[in-house]
This record gives sequence, structure tokens and C-alpha cells, in this order.
Amino acid sequence: MRFIMLTIIIAFLASGCSMNRTVTDQEKNAQELDPTKNHLSKEDPEWDSRLGYVHYTRGQVANQKKQEISSFDRNQLADQIARLVLQNSGFEQVAALVTDREVLIAYQKNERLTDEQAADIAKQTAYTLLPRFFEVYVSHNENHIRSIHSLHLSTTNDSIDNQTLQQIIVEMKRYPQGLDKTKTE
Repeated sequence: MRFIMLTIIIAFLASGCSMNRTVTDQEKNAQELDPTKNHLSKEDPEWDSRLGYVHYTRGQVANQKKQEISSFDRNQLADQIARLVLQNSGFEQVAALVTDREVLIAYQKNERLTDEQAADIAKQTAYTLLPRFFEVYVSHNENHIRSIHSLHLSTTNDSIDNQTLQQIIVEMKRYPQGLDKTKTE
């Protein structure tokens, strides 16, 4: 009887060790796939100027969740869009909202730009940063800055906020949308 109990305990411990080994292998694989693994911003002042490069095998990415592969930081993207638009001297303030399929940009422009020019600049600037499937809507109506702000804490899963978003888009379409050079109709 003791022999059987001892065998069960040893088998249990051995299986526990192998499960830990699997987790370690998964963690190692995840570390290998992290393109920022060498990001030592304080130790490497050239990090921001380095070229972006990754190389994976099918086996390395096969175990990753689809969501991990295709996710991006919407706040960071909205920040980049707004900052790039503001680099044009024709804009005074810009608000940008990024969802999973749309980008809304509302801005205050100065007299240097016509409504059409401002719309075109804002829209094309956003398209330089976005995957091709995104739709971009722009407006020089300053009320839309507040409308966009009202959604800044929303999630992509909120149906009430999605209705509000669609209403804002309908309103924004009443304003010049610029030339859509990147899309084929």
C-alpha cells in the first residue's frame, strides 16, 4: 500500500514539474516574440531612432491568441494623429477619437486653410497612420470636439455609445471630408 501511495505522489510531483516546464517554454516563446524585449530606453538613447524589425517562424506565432497579434493602442494612435495634424500651421486645436474601425477628427482651423484644404489635410494625415480598412471622418465644427470628448472613456463593446458615435458620424459627414485619395470606390 505504501508503495502505491509513494508511486502516486512521485507521479503527481513529476506531472507538476512538467506543467511548470510547459509554462516556462510558453513564457520563453512570448519573450522571444516581444519586439520591445531589448527596449532599454534609459540605457539605449538611440532606441527611438532604431529601425523596426522582427522575424518569426509560423510555429512561434501559432500559439499566440489572435487578439494579441492584431491589437493596437487606440489612445496612442489618436495622440499621434492629433499631433501630426497640429504640425500643420493651419490648425489651432485637434481632437481625435479612434475606434476599432473609424477615426473621428474634429479641429479648429485658422484662416490659412479653406474648409476643404483642412479636411483633406486632417484626413490624409490620419490615413498615413492607419490600416486601410479604417474610415476617417473630419469636421471643422468645434462642437464636434466636445462630442468626440464625450466618448473618450467608451469601449468598443458599448452599444449605447456606439449609437452616439454613429450620430456624430452622420453629423460630421455634413462638413467637407476632403479628397479620399486612399480609398477606391
